[in-house]
Amino acid sequence: MKPAFNLMNKLPYKSVVDLAFHHVRQPSTKVSEPLIVNLHGLFGSARSFGALGKRLANDLNTDVFNVDLRNHGRSPLAKPYDYLTLTRDLVHLLHTTVGEKRPIAIMGFSLGGKVALMSALSRKINVVKCISIDMPPYHLGDLSEDIKENFNTIQSISNRLVKIKKGSKNWKESVLSIFRNLPVNCNPGTALYFAQGFLEVKGNSKLFDPSTDMDPYINYRIPRGEMTDILEVVKKSPNINELDPLEFRKSTTVPVLFMRALKSPLFVNSNDGLSAHFPNFTLKEFNTGHSIVTEAPTEFYKSCLKHLSAE
Repeated sequence: MKPAFNLMNKLPYKSVVDLAFHHVRQPSTKVSEPLIVNLHGLFGSARSFGALGKRLANDLNTDVFNVDLRNHGRSPLAKPYDYLTLTRDLVHLLHTTVGEKRPIAIMGFSLGGKVALMSALSRKINVVKCISIDMPPYHLGDLSEDIKENFNTIQSISNRLVKIKKGSKNWKESVLSIFRNLPVNCNPGTALYFAQGFLEVKGNSKLFDPSTDMDPYINYRIPRGEMTDILEVVKKSPNINELDPLEFRKSTTVPVLFMRALKSPLFVNSNDGLSAHFPNFTLKEFNTGHSIVTEAPTEFYKSCLKHLSAE
């Protein structure tokens, strides 16, 4: 079941939630083989890594978890919403599901990349590889234009500045066309990524019934009304030096691959901020915008395989 949110309600406060995930199983996998965990970005869901998860499972002959972070996909809706909380949710899932000894390789896009990096510092799970897709481990000065423009579009539809009725003819195509027409979404995959939050809400497909529903227009999966400062939250990064040393290490020798999009403003030029806590890092640059996965799919996948399969 997908989480439902009524704007008249307030999100509960939960320090940890049980995350939903899709498990791509490989029957011949040995527990000594690293489990691959994929983490979506802001406004995404586990579906963002659907095809990629299957491909990685087959090529590397291992299990893959495509995870929904809290307030996304099928995972519970709750406050707070910050990187430390998101990391604790993920560590709780992996610690209780696969234990503290199973080797884990975590890959995250954007917001998911920061969660992946912090999870690599956790003392409760055995992270052996990490990939952060266009997300450095420090505070961000600015976000990419595709994030900001797609967020504004999500707001326009959610706030009824653009009205699309539930269950109306071709409503899904209407949503997709709005996102496809944004200049920043030159790639169809990027448009689908940001539109997915409307397409996955089951109630949007049903014709409006005034006897059971007060709102005739489509809703968005993420409770934006309770997350009004979400873009500012995404820019922030926890001070790793101030985290509980019993819970997190200050640095790790885990091999980390930072994928940097050269047309995105998220990385600064100096590598000092990368090595402070992740000294065993490699930096791979892509001549793309923020959405490396969709803009350079072949180069991206080859880089993933090289990093994840290296001894």
